[in-house]
Amino acid sequence: MKYLFYFSLFLTFPFLSNAQQKMEFDFDYAQFAYDSSSNYIEFYYSFGQKGLAQVQTDTALLLEGILDVEITDTLNHSLIVDKEWRINHLVTDTSDMNKSLVGVVSFIIPAGEYICSISGRNSADSSISRNYKEAVLVEPFIDSSFALSNIQFASKLMQDSPNQNSIFYKNSYEVIPLPTSIFGENQPVLFHYFELYNLEDEINEAPLKLNIAVLNSRGNLFFRKSKDIGRNTNTRVEVGTVLVNKFPTDTYTIIVSLVDSVKNYGVSSAKKFYVLNPSVEISDTTYGEITNVFATHFGAMSEEELDDLFKKSKYIATSQEIEQYDALTGKEGKQKFLNQFWSVRDTEPSTPRNE
Repeated sequence: MKYLFYFSLFLTFPFLSNAQQKMEFDFDYAQFAYDSSSNYIEFYYSFGQKGLAQVQTDTALLLEGILDVEITDTLNHSLIVDKEWRINHLVTDTSDMNKSLVGVVSFIIPAGEYICSISGRNSADSSISRNYKEAVLVEPFIDSSFALSNIQFASKLMQDSPNQNSIFYKNSYEVIPLPTSIFGENQPVLFHYFELYNLEDEINEAPLKLNIAVLNSRGNLFFRKSKDIGRNTNTRVEVGTVLVNKFPTDTYTIIVSLVDSVKNYGVSSAKKFYVLNPSVEISDTTYGEITNVFATHFGAMSEEELDDLFKKSKYIATSQEIEQYDALTGKEGKQKFLNQFWSVRDTEPSTPRNE
C-alpha cells in the first residue's frame, strides 16, 4: 500500500526555464555509511515552480507537486520502498516563479542490488511529470578496509551552520544539494562533500593519500589536488570546491581516490557533472586544433548526455527549437543541432569565444 506524506520544502534555488508548463524535475543521490549491513541513501530532488499545481486557499497561493519513490530489490523483485510525498510551497511573490524547490529524502537500505524509480509530477495533472530509473548497488562502507562514500554535489556549503534544524544539515555542515549537476555561468563554483571510513590501522600508521581530479569528456585534466590523510581517527568528512567559471562547456568527471601506498591498495569514487559556459574561450590544445569550436563540445557526448544538456539549455531556446530537438532521434543529428544552436548565439563567430 502506498502512503502519501505531506512535505514542505524549506529552500528555493534559482534556475531558468522556458515559459511552457512542463515538469522541470531533477534528482541525484549519494550513499553514506550506516552500519556493517546497510548504507544510508539520500535522494536529492528539485521541482521547477512553473510545473507545479497552483492551489488557491482563502489566505494564500500554494504550489503543489507529488514526489514518488519506489525501490525494488532485483533479487526477489520485492518493493522495499513505495512512498509518495505531497510537496507544497507557499508563494509570497507571484512575479518571481523562475525558481526550483530543492529537497531531500533518505532511506536505510540493506546490501543488495536495486532499481530505484523517482518521479515528480503536478498534483492536479499527472501528465505533467518526469520520471527517472536508476540501478543502485548497495555495498556497506563499514568494513575492515578503508572506504569512501559517494560524492555529493552542492550549490552551497556552510561549515558550522547555526541552522541545525535544516533538512540539509549533517556533521556540522549545511550542504545544499544541486540535483541538476549543472555548473558554469549561473553556478561558477562546484561544492563537493564526501566521507571517509575505517581509517584507523594499528599496524600501519602511514598516512593515506587523498587525490581529487577533474577530467573533461576527452580525458584532459582540468583540476588536481592531493593531500595526506592521517589514520588517528576512524571516520572523517571531506569538503571542497572546484572553480569552474573558466571551464569550457562540456561533460566532466570528478574522481576521488584514497590510496595506501604501503599496501598498494586504494578505493575511488567518481561522478559526472556538466558545465555550461558558452562565453569561455577554448584553451585546451586538443580542442584548439579543431576548427569548429562547438563541435568539440558535443562530439564526445553520448546521446543521453546530449539530451540532458539540451534540457538544461531550454531557458534560451525558442518553442520552435524545442520542437525541432524533440523530433530528433539520432546522436549525430542532435550533435549537429546543438552545434547550430550555440553557433547562432555567437554574435562574433570569427573568434573562438562565444560572444
